Amino acid sequence: MSGDDAITQESTEVPKYHSIPLEDVYSNVGVDPSEGLTDAQAKERLREYGPNAIQKVKGPFWQVYIAPILNWLITIYVVSAVALILIAYFFPSSYSQFGTAVMWIGVVAVNALVAIFQQFRAQKKLEALEKLSAGEARVIRNGKETNVSPLDLVPGDIVKLEQGDRVPVDGRLITATNLTVNEASLTGESVPSSKDEDIPAPEDAALPDMNTMVFFGTYVATGVGKLVTTATGSRTEIGKIQGTLGELNTGDIPLRRKVNRLAKYLGIAAVLLMATSVLWQGLFAPLLFNWETDLTVTDILSSGITRAMTIMPINIPLLTTIVLLTGVLAMAKKGVIIRDLSAVESLGRVSVICSDKTGTMTRNQMTVKFAWDTHNLYSVEGAGYEPSGDIHLVGDVNTADLERAKGDVITDVFTQKGLYRLLVCGGINNDAEIMKEETKDQGTVWTPLGDPTDAALLTFFRKSGLDEEALRSRYSVVEEFPFESELKRMSRICKDDDAYVSFVKGATEVLLPRCTKIDGKDKPSKITPDAVDRARTLANDFASKGYRVISLAYKHLSKVPKGEDAREEAETDLIYLGFACIVDPPREGVREAVNACHSAGINVVMITGDASATAKTIAENLGIFNENSIVIEGSQVNSVTDEDFARTNVFARVNPEHKQVIVERYQDQNRVVAMTGDGVNDALALAMSDTGIAMGITGTDVAKEAADLVITDDSFASIVSGVHQGRGLFSKIRMMIYFYIAINLFESIIFFGALFVNPGLEILQGWQPIYLVVTTHSFPGLALVFDRTSKRAMEEKPRDSQEIITDRLARYMALNVALMAIGAGVVYFLTYTEWMGIVTLTADNVAGFFSTEPYVITAATKATIMLLTVILLVESAMAFQIRRINMSPGKSLRESGLIIFIFLIGLIYLAHLLLMYVPLAQEILAPLGLLFYFIPLTTYDWIICILGALPAILGMELYKRSLRNRKVEL
Repeated sequence: MSGDDAITQESTEVPKYHSIPLEDVYSNVGVDPSEGLTDAQAKERLREYGPNAIQKVKGPFWQVYIAPILNWLITIYVVSAVALILIAYFFPSSYSQFGTAVMWIGVVAVNALVAIFQQFRAQKKLEALEKLSAGEARVIRNGKETNVSPLDLVPGDIVKLEQGDRVPVDGRLITATNLTVNEASLTGESVPSSKDEDIPAPEDAALPDMNTMVFFGTYVATGVGKLVTTATGSRTEIGKIQGTLGELNTGDIPLRRKVNRLAKYLGIAAVLLMATSVLWQGLFAPLLFNWETDLTVTDILSSGITRAMTIMPINIPLLTTIVLLTGVLAMAKKGVIIRDLSAVESLGRVSVICSDKTGTMTRNQMTVKFAWDTHNLYSVEGAGYEPSGDIHLVGDVNTADLERAKGDVITDVFTQKGLYRLLVCGGINNDAEIMKEETKDQGTVWTPLGDPTDAALLTFFRKSGLDEEALRSRYSVVEEFPFESELKRMSRICKDDDAYVSFVKGATEVLLPRCTKIDGKDKPSKITPDAVDRARTLANDFASKGYRVISLAYKHLSKVPKGEDAREEAETDLIYLGFACIVDPPREGVREAVNACHSAGINVVMITGDASATAKTIAENLGIFNENSIVIEGSQVNSVTDEDFARTNVFARVNPEHKQVIVERYQDQNRVVAMTGDGVNDALALAMSDTGIAMGITGTDVAKEAADLVITDDSFASIVSGVHQGRGLFSKIRMMIYFYIAINLFESIIFFGALFVNPGLEILQGWQPIYLVVTTHSFPGLALVFDRTSKRAMEEKPRDSQEIITDRLARYMALNVALMAIGAGVVYFLTYTEWMGIVTLTADNVAGFFSTEPYVITAATKATIMLLTVILLVESAMAFQIRRINMSPGKSLRESGLIIFIFLIGLIYLAHLLLMYVPLAQEILAPLGLLFYFIPLTTYDWIICILGALPAILGMELYKRSLRNRKVEL
């Protein structure tokens, strides 16, 4: 079988390239490692596999852009508007509703444009994945080394790697010399992974443990290597993430689902009301009461549609978008950039935050925090690679209370001989370099080149203030033995005048047995078993707290060792100097942010590629892990019980596919999940979660494009501000939807009820329906939209996936609507019938009010104005009552933002009083055809209206008080 036949034959299973012998890899991909592919083979495979790029996956136009718009609420309005237009066009009558239909279509069109724009932006989530192919790759083809575009790489290509290279494919290593690869963006591990071509991993190994493999999009930290390409483009590990992203449904969001369910029930009610109206006016009323009417069938049908649609809150889609946009602007001021409007509402309902550790909770900048020179412990200030921060002498070596480990500042390192020698060893025996760059957005940026552990030791060295140039001049490197993963140590031999010195660093358990002496204050002394035990115990204590402990030693030499045993000679009979404790430090404010989340009832979960012990220690330091928490590894997420899963606060050794399962399991429990992250490995979970949160500074393009929002300062603490704003916005949306459903139900009861009193009665005349829409249907809603977020928003419990109108809130609404309808109905009935003379209609009521008489004043006219006044009172009062629905009136009034609330609702009263008591207002509008039929009410009339409104106002406050006494939240 030829090489090409081998690679193109169909197989039911992709070979586990990380676990099989190299010879089998060559056979599977069809290549001779010494010759590489021929140009003809490369071209053929490029045609078969396509360019080595992550391709976008676009859904059908209908699914992506149109389907999300056609929810129940919008669809019902579209169907009703089309029906009215058809009726108006084919059956012209005096009852034409063409204007109403156009208004509905206009609102739908605005909402549709916003939705399409948001869906267009959502498609960009996949575009950043294409940016990972850049530069040139060094490959062997036709037996010669050549440079080709990464886009042209194919399975079977032999690729060479050097320090600083971005790995252009997934591949199995052929050779690896001191090769470490920074895989933080893919696996979440903060420390570069050591690679070795000779030690295959088990078949079920996690990505961080596949030490024979390198992956697309990661970076070579140190060393050189050569690989055989096993996967390109969409078949790479990153490509698999993209593939799953492409399968996600971008069209459905939690808020839309909830409004859709709500609209479905309202739609059913609207259909029933329309049928009732048409059947009552067209059939039952004429038959049962001999009611005669001039209305045609089309008039009755048009009237039925418009009456039925009074129950459908057309304001909700547009005002919901306005609420979300105000949240976008508010969050931008807090350093939270919103990419998807739905994320604002979802963030307010979050009950679980799954956070990536590296770069999100920690800085992804290895830092020396403590050092021990065999006599004294030192604490080191500063974080990251900026060479600033004092070194403090700690009085006692007490690892139990490291948070308080700070003593006098070391101003002269030469006074601490042990510390001086430790610093010199760490600074000279070092392959790293740190680049300083000035940027507009981030200021000064310190970027490490090489191994982050070396970079941390180099930064520690520079914090001491030692003359680096003089020391490097004194200790000129003549020989170097690089770090090897199986040896766990590295060394440099330097010339020192006429002698030589070997500086060695590595794992404590490796270096200590190689030491015969221990450094002293003045001169070295023989190392004793007690000294070894003390060093090992201290190192283990720091390691158990999550620190990476690097021991250092040195040895004087009279000459440079040569031959096969040169390294062994340079790294034995050492003088132990002590160790440095390195950690990826937490970001500032993270612990406080975690505590704030816990106070708000939000569970914080840490996800990392690190080992369990390290992850647990860091989680404890951040306040994430407590006595009831457990740690599980990624391989266990499918098998762990629901009970243990609920107790898990740390997921360690996690692969990208594990994050998908974690998010899904929380969502299966109806928990609203936020996922934070900055790496490629986070992209899938970011896209799947209810709210994906990417880091703006350290985040990869893939993470930012997959996320719903971006934290510009990379601070986990900013999430708390985001949650606070999100909760406020969720409350606004919830109360705004409550308001419009309640007033629509209330008015539907009134206007439909009138049908059964008088089938031909039209309560509202002229422009009065428009007056209602412009005033009580608009300004209270706007007041709720532009109200400020309550300072107590974080005190409420998470609402997870509960419906917008919960059962408890629905019961509250039912009582509210009933009380409003009873009060308004009684006032209208008493006025309309002039029952017992309670409201007497006399000419004196309106005498001299108009300079002309544009219309005839009747009992029905006055009853309508009384009804509109009661509607004004109860609906404006309702807006105040639900503004802070779980607070007492006193606390609500003391909340900030009340002025704009009063101003907007005050405009309604101003318009009402102008039409009622300023004749000029109606005299100006009447010639324009804008007839509102308002008449002035007496003081006695106002008293009747207020009494009609009191049951709804006082009754609901008393009900709210009883709920507060029982500690029940709506």
